[in-house]
Amino acid sequence: MKNRDHGVKSRLADTIIPIIESVPHETYADVFMGMDGAFYRRTRMPKCEIINDISRDVDPAGLMDIRRAARFLYLQKLAYGSKVTDRQFGVTPKPSGFDLSKLVPMLDDIHGRLTRVTIENLPFGELIH
Repeated sequence: MKNRDHGVKSRLADTIIPIIESVPHETYADVFMGMDGAFYRRTRMPKCEIINDISRDVDPAGLMDIRRAARFLYLQKLAYGSKVTDRQFGVTPKPSGFDLSKLVPMLDDIHGRLTRVTIENLPFGELIH
């Protein structure tokens, strides 16, 4: 079987978000968070939200929280996919819209949104077990 296309949730967001939000639920778990193709696009916030990704490339250990967050935002704006085998991100040559002067307000917004969210770094099977 061919490798699956990475980043597919962002391209399917207009299709999957209305489906997710039409189903009554008290818990939302994104077991493959990646670059957040669906999480931030949802408008409904259930009582319990969990985001997970096994990749440490998005949230590497050894960096201070603010640096991890800045790195995440940078990759979110510039990266379009990843190679599973060697964990390298592709970067698009077109303008990204990433404006370093807006980093602090973006971090404030994300911090506010993630305050009630549980963040995990588990294999998906452990998360859904």
